Amino acid sequence: MKKIISLLFALVLIISTCLSLTACSNDKDTEGAPTGMQVADRTDRYVFFVPENWIVQEKIDGVSLAYAPNSDRSSISLYSTQVEDGISVEDYWLSHAEEYKQYQDFTVTAEGKKVSFGTSDAKMYEMTFTANGVGYQSFQCFCIKDGYVYIMTYLAKSAQKTDEQTYYSDNFNQADYSRECFTLNGSTGTESAKRTPFADEGTPDGMMLISDVSTVDYKLFVPTAWVIDMQSGYTSAYKSEGKASVGVSYTIPSARTLDEYVSNLENQYKVIYSQFSGMVKGEDIMLGGVQSAVYTYTATYAGREIKCKQVFAIVGSYVYTLTYTASAMDYDQSLAEVDKIISEFKFI
Repeated sequence: MKKIISLLFALVLIISTCLSLTACSNDKDTEGAPTGMQVADRTDRYVFFVPENWIVQEKIDGVSLAYAPNSDRSSISLYSTQVEDGISVEDYWLSHAEEYKQYQDFTVTAEGKKVSFGTSDAKMYEMTFTANGVGYQSFQCFCIKDGYVYIMTYLAKSAQKTDEQTYYSDNFNQADYSRECFTLNGSTGTESAKRTPFADEGTPDGMMLISDVSTVDYKLFVPTAWVIDMQSGYTSAYKSEGKASVGVSYTIPSARTLDEYVSNLENQYKVIYSQFSGMVKGEDIMLGGVQSAVYTYTATYAGREIKCKQVFAIVGSYVYTLTYTASAMDYDQSLAEVDKIISEFKFI
């Protein structure tokens, strides 16, 4: 199933409200930054600047994020992923609009306002919603250029900070300045290469390597009939008929044990999903030669019943998570292929 979880919004909310999940970056990068700003993320395609006094988090699942030093935990984040040729910002927004309705009282307060994103044209959407009993305000700025969409999200509590200010308005100008400072370096010319599997002499018959071993320390092989997911923001693929997906992510947890990490994750899922079953522990298995914990759960998302299997492995300072997601009805149909994917997975 290609798209089940909101590609960005839920993740930003999780990171912003459960900041203990990621390690902070202590070394500030100010090279080329405007006065009062620092670099939160620098790639060959863009540079993402945030206020110098904000706290930059380690990048997780393709999302770069920093949060304000004050107690309200306002955050700015950036997510970039490839999109279909010719898609407009309006079409992209509409294709994901249903995903936002999982949040209580979700309301768009300003739709498609034209803004600049650095020197490029973009559109901004402002919204309010409630999650886990807390009210939030947010803006998301969308820019599509050279086959990529760039999404900047500013998120803050909607409560009053003083008689004159809300938490949202308190840091709005700083977040908006990050939008103005954003720098696009142009097309890298690598779009077509990223749509094809990577060459590897050890690729099992009938499978393809979809992880870039120059940037990650694992090999994820999937059946050749599957499709590399260009919209997920992490290493993943889905079945061509759209009934199942497998992806791998990793993070540096502050949790002291894997049980504590899974417990924190379970609390986050309660925010995202309705009718969440809870994490059900299965028998440990080997993932890439590492003894790993297995959990499954069912939930309802955007009116659809889903079932997920997650395999957690601790290697060094990182927790690696392999996630299999499918509709509850189709879950069993792809289990043999998923078991093969798990058995062929390798750490390098």
